[in-house]
Amino acid sequence: MFGHSNTGCIEFIQTGEENGPDPSVNSWILGYFSGRIRETNRELQIINVLNIPLYDLLHKTCVNDPNLNLQEAADLVYLSIP
Repeated sequence: MFGHSNTGCIEFIQTGEENGPDPSVNSWILGYFSGRIRETNRELQIINVLNIPLYDLLHKTCVNDPNLNLQEAADLVYLSIP
């Protein structure tokens, strides 16, 4: 994994509190989902149609379990979407 995947949720949350939402993490989560969708052949058109705020879902997942890294949190978000 590349990019922000190994960033800890605690660091992600703290950085967000200090500097606001991080556009590079937003780009990372969109790319991560794009790759996972292609890898798993899941039909997640709902993401594009409803413009689901993946960054916000990632943040919420990290707040719920700050011991995760962003890849683990992104996986939980990915699996939670029907």
